[in-house]
Amino acid sequence: MNMTMLDSSFTNLAAFGQASVILLNSVVYFDNVTFNGNYQSEAGAINVNQSSNATIVNSVFTNNFGYQAGAIAVGCKLACCLLCYLCASLL
Repeated sequence: MNMTMLDSSFTNLAAFGQASVILLNSVVYFDNVTFNGNYQSEAGAINVNQSSNATIVNSVFTNNFGYQAGAIAVGCKLACCLLCYLCASLL
């Protein structure tokens, strides 16, 4: 999926999911997007799997929390699990 996300805000999301935005086999362009105060299991803001591409411009990341990254986790092949090393066992 190719997508452009413009003038958006993700604030105080805490569902203990992988991230507030999860990219799977996608190309996403973020422009003027704010991620503030999000709390998720992998990354507070964005989880990008290995077959995805994210371009981020003019965006703000503040007070996000995740066990792998506060803002952005990159590289989990499937973006499917709580911790990236678990993905290897699913392949």
